[in-house]
Amino acid sequence: APIGLSFTQPHGEVIVEELRVSKVARYEKEFAPAARHERDKDTLALFHADEGAGDVLTDSSGNKKHGTITNPRWVKLA
Repeated sequence: APIGLSFTQPHGEVIVEELRVSKVARYEKEFAPAARHERDKDTLALFHADEGAGDVLTDSSGNKKHGTITNPRWVKLA
């Protein structure tokens, strides 16, 4: 089963499956996101959030911008 990262913020629970930080704006209107993002020349950091355990979020962009997560809660996605 796919894995995601869950955390609570003031407006409720958030589940992260994919997170890409880019040098450019990716979307200007409504869109259907890809199931899995891929890196390209404009990708600064790419997190698939599929580690499933631990407190490190691995950057898959090749730029080594790995993140540390405080008290993560890994969840199986439907």
